[in-house]
Amino acid sequence: MNSQILGKDITVTSSSDGEEVHQLNFLPNLPCGQTTPTTTPATQSLSLAKTVDGKTPTSSQQFNFALTRQLAPSGAAAFTSKTVSNNGGSISFSNIEQYSTDGIYVYKVVENSAGAGYETNSQTFYAKVAVTYTTSGSTTTYAAAAPVWYTDAALTQAVGGTPTFANVTKKTIVPATQSLSLAKTVDGKTPTSSQQFNFALTRQLAPSGAAAFTSKTVSNNGGSISFPNIEQYSTDGIYVYKVVENSAGAGYETNSQTFYAKVAVTYTTSG
Repeated sequence: MNSQILGKDITVTSSSDGEEVHQLNFLPNLPCGQTTPTTTPATQSLSLAKTVDGKTPTSSQQFNFALTRQLAPSGAAAFTSKTVSNNGGSISFSNIEQYSTDGIYVYKVVENSAGAGYETNSQTFYAKVAVTYTTSGSTTTYAAAAPVWYTDAALTQAVGGTPTFANVTKKTIVPATQSLSLAKTVDGKTPTSSQQFNFALTRQLAPSGAAAFTSKTVSNNGGSISFPNIEQYSTDGIYVYKVVENSAGAGYETNSQTFYAKVAVTYTTSG
């Protein structure tokens, strides 16, 4: 027979010779009527938007996004980073975690590599979620407030409306080029094939973003001096070049002439 009296478990058995053997076990002595505490955790989802060239992406325009947790209160459960792809113009991280510790949680969302055909997207969004709780009897219920979005880790630049990752397709750039032509005389006449002179071209001015320029040297071909395809232009603006004659060599007076060429680069867009 088994019985529980005041938190003590008494077991009574009979031995082989008919004598009773008493075993006394101590159990937790719970106050009468006490209920086991229960906890109801909260959860939250994060929603963002996606555009490509200002429009809703097509079904084939899939991009990948990563969610990491940047801040959590002491005692919060470990968090597993998540990745999702957009569904058209929607990005959704559903039920990102179960909250059973109150406090402030901060998450970071970035777009992974956009892939070929699209410009790199460096946007970053931060979501702040405030978790609180209420207690009723033995039940503690947690609640997660709607996320507040920011564009900076310090949470000072709030996002107005839905945070949106905006991608653009890469444009095909057709660069321009230019050649410079000058003339050469010796004693007012076209130089002979043996009358060779050396000329240097340097760039004096270029717009911001222009590619580096390598100085060039050429020799005259009779009365012609030509610097073909001096560079590939893929940045619009004003470029200025300087041309000088290097040492004329024995038998000729030093030539101190300097010429400057200004090249204006523009662009047009189609599609």
